[in-house]
Amino acid sequence: MSNEYRITSPRPIGGRMRKIGEIVTLDERQHRAEAGWGGLEEVTATPAGKTPANPRKGEKPAD
Repeated sequence: MSNEYRITSPRPIGGRMRKIGEIVTLDERQHRAEAGWGGLEEVTATPAGKTPANPRKGEKPAD
């Protein structure tokens, strides 16, 4: 099963440099290999109609 992770520090994944805020999909094996280097934050689903109080770059602010 694959999960999505947000890049929290610039780093190479999958053969190219990833920017802060970019979302990558990693399977369990890939995540174990990359987690030791840090710079990954798991993306959790936001319930429909809800937005985070402190949105990240590219997200709409809460009403």
